[in-house]
Amino acid sequence: ISAGGLVALLLSIGTFLGRQKVVAGLTTSVTVQQLCLSIMPVVLLTQVAKGLAYPINGVVMGGLDWRFSTLGMWGSNLACLAILAIGRTLPGGQSLSFVWGGLAVFMWGQCLSGVWRFMSGTGPW
Repeated sequence: ISAGGLVALLLSIGTFLGRQKVVAGLTTSVTVQQLCLSIMPVVLLTQVAKGLAYPINGVVMGGLDWRFSTLGMWGSNLACLAILAIGRTLPGGQSLSFVWGGLAVFMWGQCLSGVWRFMSGTGPW
């Protein structure tokens, strides 16, 4: 678990520190560059969560805890959809920050539910 999280964290830190060069290498449009830079912190935090969520899900699924795995995934999915639904009700409608915010909630929800399940000792292991 720590290796996936560490690699994701290091890549995210490196990308954040070199964000100007990274974004400039993707597009010459100043408007698109500004949009990329404005959303980059949420995107990078989501990548760290993804680097942790996959191995944490592997622990839960590896323990053959299918029922909890399903509940955790559905709970995270519903939280993600709630963020997207909230974004639709605000002036201006859905935005890129709500899309990435929803994905961040989805990934962090998986992390938290998996860690809780393992630490609580209530799983099949």
